[in-house]
Amino acid sequence: MSSTGRWVFEEPAVRHAFTLSQVVGSGTRDERYDLLGVVEVNVGHRGPEPLAEHLRTWAVATLTAGAYGFGRYYASLGLLDEDGEPAQVVAEEDIDWSGSTVLVPAG
Repeated sequence: MSSTGRWVFEEPAVRHAFTLSQVVGSGTRDERYDLLGVVEVNVGHRGPEPLAEHLRTWAVATLTAGAYGFGRYYASLGLLDEDGEPAQVVAEEDIDWSGSTVLVPAG
């Protein structure tokens, strides 16, 4: 009886996530991003682009639900590294937040 085998190559799972950070010291030499949360998302077979369209909506809903205060926030959709930390950005949004709504520059 002979058996035949196949080599099966499995690519490592690529993990994507929405992340939200507060920008502290915006526009200064000491500017930093304090990571508030990471939500892993399943991009499916279509890739991350369709999810990128919902990044701002997700970030505003998260800011509203979390009762976050006045400030600048940074939301991104990107890849996670093997430790579950944000690694490569696919889409990003800067959000100026009043504490209850998005601030829009006067035009």
